[in-house]
Amino acid sequence: MPYSSTVSKDCNAFLPWLEQKAGTEISSKLSIGHSTCGRSLFASDFIREGECLLKVPYSVHLTPDKIIPALESLLTADVSNIVRLAIVLLAEKKLGQVSTWASYVNSLPLCEDMHNTIIWNKDELEMVQPSSVYRETFDQKVCIEKEFYVIKHALGHFPQIFGTCTLLDFMYAYSIVGSRAWGTSKGLSLIM
Repeated sequence: MPYSSTVSKDCNAFLPWLEQKAGTEISSKLSIGHSTCGRSLFASDFIREGECLLKVPYSVHLTPDKIIPALESLLTADVSNIVRLAIVLLAEKKLGQVSTWASYVNSLPLCEDMHNTIIWNKDELEMVQPSSVYRETFDQKVCIEKEFYVIKHALGHFPQIFGTCTLLDFMYAYSIVGSRAWGTSKGLSLIM
């Protein structure tokens, strides 16, 4: 890989946490660092064809089925898996260091570091107003806002978990899911 990397303390802690959470060994050839492209996974040695460096069992997928059952019972059937997974992420984020997913959640970019137009402020969005990006972003924000107001009442039943969840909090979680979730054989997943 042509990128230079710098390894930070938070990167050094992530792979051991993942190993412990997954209950499987991760190749010593792998490390996580920062490159010009952001946080990256690096191989420190040649990788042979077919060599397994990392297994990611389902136990380390953050999935919509990890939603609190009492909250799930308050949601309508038309609430999408993207929204459900965003709710799971919000709950884990609000738990902070108490969350068993804290190392993963802490590795995600902060809201202010996201380059997603749905979380841009009005002035930033106005800069692209003549383009189709403006209209598409506006339409997407309207849809996400509608989805937030569908679930907001249900979230309000759990102030000890979600606190006062704002539209911006939800848009951030929604954009994380939208940019990082994978479709797997078991459904939508945020995979470590």
